[in-house]
Amino acid sequence: MKSMPRIGSLMTPFPYAVGPDDSLATARRLMAEHRIRHLPLMVEGRPAGVITDQDMRRAVAAGGDETAIRIGDLTPTEACEADITAPLDLVLSQMAARQLDSALVLKADKLVGIFTSTDACRRFADESRDGP
Repeated sequence: MKSMPRIGSLMTPFPYAVGPDDSLATARRLMAEHRIRHLPLMVEGRPAGVITDQDMRRAVAAGGDETAIRIGDLTPTEACEADITAPLDLVLSQMAARQLDSALVLKADKLVGIFTSTDACRRFADESRDGP
């Protein structure tokens, strides 16, 4: 039987992040440039949630100007947090139970990565190709 991989081996390391004073336009540019859908929100050096492309679409749909809206004006999506050594099945279970599509990966309370539903799909596809 294969051993369960640790989340640290599957995460995207050193994720791009935004702060509360960054504009929505800045966040959108980061997402487009790096082809991502989640940005950790960092407040005073600690993760405070995740800003998603859906969060940004809702803000613009409400009539906001991307350059005037600050990330701190948005309600961030709840974040699942996991230690870098956590087993994949535990993180996936927590994400599913809370209906979240990303987890922030921490090492000694510092953000070191992000794990998203896309990462999970990629791993599942790899495992499916490799067989049992």
